[in-house]
Amino acid sequence: MEAEAAKRRLETEAMQAKLNALKQQVDPHFMFNNFSILTELIMEDSRLAVKFLGKLSKVYRYIIQNYDRDTVPWPTSWLFSTRISTLCTCAMATA
Repeated sequence: MEAEAAKRRLETEAMQAKLNALKQQVDPHFMFNNFSILTELIMEDSRLAVKFLGKLSKVYRYIIQNYDRDTVPWPTSWLFSTRISTLCTCAMATA
């Protein structure tokens, strides 16, 4: 019984370590990609760039506030997904 509990604990710790490593990888790529999009928008459509920057700041605020959480409430994650969708829409405008 104790061995089984120890095994589950180790598996949980390993999964948490993988999740943390993934979070650390995503963050710099996310910012680099969005700054590249923002640069294009500034040159092409300053109003859209302002909108994009506002949405980007809200998305990044969400990421910072929820960085240590494994789960978030459904309404919070839904709002986050709508903001990500808006970022994608703005990004497509630069293509």
